[in-house]
Amino acid sequence: MNFDDAKAYARWLTEHERDAGRLPEEYVCRLPTEAEWMTFAQCGDGREYPWGNEWPPLSGQAGNYHGQEGAGTWDKISGYNDGFPVTAEVDKLWRNPWGLHGVGGNVWEACASDTAADQAWFAWRGASWDRIFQDRLRCSRRLILDASARNDDLGFRLVLSR
Repeated sequence: MNFDDAKAYARWLTEHERDAGRLPEEYVCRLPTEAEWMTFAQCGDGREYPWGNEWPPLSGQAGNYHGQEGAGTWDKISGYNDGFPVTAEVDKLWRNPWGLHGVGGNVWEACASDTAADQAWFAWRGASWDRIFQDRLRCSRRLILDASARNDDLGFRLVLSR
């Protein structure tokens, strides 16, 4: 998927849920802005990584990264094991202090620049299942790919807003 696919899914889900009577007209499903993503990744306290400020992450208490169980043949995070060799169902992943699953790792998440109805592209955030380097797992890290990129480690998260 790419950024446009993620936006199309958000529009479809909004319409589907409204048609089913589960979503009031004043609500919409959309991609988070980068600022929103940073807020929920840092749990409002400015932490360096989604799990906190310490390195390395504790097994099972951080995101889905390339730990000892990782499927790739490249280096792994020493001593880390999240239980997933590649991507995983989000609800099976570690839950941050705000109760959100899979923030950090698993897939790079598409972020928009604004909350407009036809959101504009901004960045990929959050790292993915194949990452190991400390600087690439920081909340502040962006993946340098454009909105049209497609890869097995790109995805999205939706927010519900008014």
